[in-house]
Amino acid sequence: MGRLFCFWAIQFAFFGCFLNFIINFFYKTIGAVKNELHEYMEHASQSKIMAMYTLLHEESNEQELLYDEATLSMLEKRFENMISGVNKTLTLEQTIDNIRQYRKQYGI
Repeated sequence: MGRLFCFWAIQFAFFGCFLNFIINFFYKTIGAVKNELHEYMEHASQSKIMAMYTLLHEESNEQELLYDEATLSMLEKRFENMISGVNKTLTLEQTIDNIRQYRKQYGI
């Protein structure tokens, strides 16, 4: 009887941990993950903080190199069109006014 109980207790504990992992992995919002990371950073050792910083910093450096020549030329052309007045652009004030009108219209 004792071994059977122990077996079921282990199974139940494993299933509970697995279920908790699935829920946390698939249903946590980005905000919740950021909060957990922030809490972890508050109590982490200096070496772990530096390791995480290095990992994130290397990833951000890799993202800077993602544009190919065709994309860069398109972005440069758009910027030139904006500066020369070919494309219509909005000022910051106009953009903020548009956002306020949109929020007012939709009750946000």
